Amino acid sequence: MEMCPYCGEDLPVDSQRCWKCGTELSGAEGGADGLDLRRKPSGPPAECPFCQADVSPNALRCNDCGRPLRQVKSRANYVPAVYGVFGLVVVAVLVGLLYSFLANRRPPVDPGRENPIDATYAQLARIYLTHAQPERKRQQWEEHHQGKFVRWTSQADEGPVIILRVDEQAGTLALGNTDKDDPARPKAILELLDPSVISTRGLKAQHGIAYSARLDRYDGQTIYLTAGVLDDEK
Repeated sequence: MEMCPYCGEDLPVDSQRCWKCGTELSGAEGGADGLDLRRKPSGPPAECPFCQADVSPNALRCNDCGRPLRQVKSRANYVPAVYGVFGLVVVAVLVGLLYSFLANRRPPVDPGRENPIDATYAQLARIYLTHAQPERKRQQWEEHHQGKFVRWTSQADEGPVIILRVDEQAGTLALGNTDKDDPARPKAILELLDPSVISTRGLKAQHGIAYSARLDRYDGQTIYLTAGVLDDEK
């Protein structure tokens, strides 16, 4: 057995490191008891976290209580990092689940526009823009037409859909199906989804128009449509 020159611990012959204080040793000639110090402890003594005794800064174990010291230091260094990584993974998973949930709940843009109901401008005007049976008409409107999309062409079977009046500031078009309809009391008012198309397409009174839009409401004299988008047909 050999003795560590720094902590006095008994060591096996040819030991390269003291198991207690951590000092690195070699069997080179010229050292005390045949041991040559390769690296001396540096810095002030550390404190054992278990018994508060002074220990070498390179010690692996406490000289007084014998408990391992490097494991404590390693745990202090790596455990917070492990918990931090785990926390980031949990947060990322939760964010992904929340995004998926919100994306699935987000309603599609203008649902129903691609599958409009089969009802022409003239048909709805004939059904709703008369004074007969107002309560029955309102019930039928709510059950079969309100909120549904229609596509009305400029050359409908029962007469073209034409512009009677343009309100560029409000982004609306008053519509009829003959140039004799009263612009002040139009049978339909279309609110455009993009009002700028009035100027870019040069829309004016007496122009024919083809569009898709949502049936919003009617007041007994006029049908109101919203989210209007012009079709390519002219």
